[in-house]
Amino acid sequence: MPLQTFRYAVSGASNTVFGLVVFYISYHYILQAKDLNLGFYAFESYTASLIISFTAAFFGDSSL
Repeated sequence: MPLQTFRYAVSGASNTVFGLVVFYISYHYILQAKDLNLGFYAFESYTASLIISFTAAFFGDSSL
């Protein structure tokens, strides 16, 4: 396997694991499995956790 392919795979895998960890932490500890009510709209807990996880993984990716 070429080195560039290996680095690409490791970068993608580590970013995926990071996103899953952020989702778990935000769902269980930040939101405590309760809905997020913003006043004008209420997000279910897993949807809000997904938004937090996506944002963290997107901006936390060091390969961008």
